Amino acid sequence: MAAPSLWLSGLRRLWSPHGIAVNPLQVRPNYPLPKLRRADAPRASSQPQGAQPPELPLTRRAPSDGGLRPLLRRHLPRVHWTTVESGALAPGTPDCEGCWGGTSFWIECKATAAWAVRIRPEQVGWHLRRARAGGRSYFLTRRSTASGADELWLHRGSEAALLSAGGLRQADPLLVSEGGPVGWDWERLLAQLTRR
Repeated sequence: MAAPSLWLSGLRRLWSPHGIAVNPLQVRPNYPLPKLRRADAPRASSQPQGAQPPELPLTRRAPSDGGLRPLLRRHLPRVHWTTVESGALAPGTPDCEGCWGGTSFWIECKATAAWAVRIRPEQVGWHLRRARAGGRSYFLTRRSTASGADELWLHRGSEAALLSAGGLRQADPLLVSEGGPVGWDWERLLAQLTRR
């Protein structure tokens, strides 16, 4: 029983560079600390006393993938989908992986309102390495413009550098489908993804 108490007592004290035991709760920094305000203290306001602050509309940030992942699942339910949220663990890994008819493929979903597509260098590297290894990877881009166009563009992952540098028109698309999710040719998309 002595070991836990020794360990806990060790947490209460730190040793200074001069070999003196110091309680970390009593150590003061050598720089000024900001003054803290109580959470329930009234804030200074430019509004008259008793006036209600204006209601701010709730806005939702558009997803960077154009909402394509749920659309893929809804319109291609026969495909076995795996959504990948790799973040910092495996930078550059595409958003989802699909398998249909014995063919596995990876898709990076993107959205744009113009011709340029924002692709991180890690994503370019991942797709180029996958292409060299003989794997299938694609960029699926939703282009929604202010004039009302809603298009779906499919590019090979091996063209990631061209797509990143020059946008949708620079790289050779495998598919361009217009008319929004209802009008997009989902069967042709699946045929392109699984073509041998």
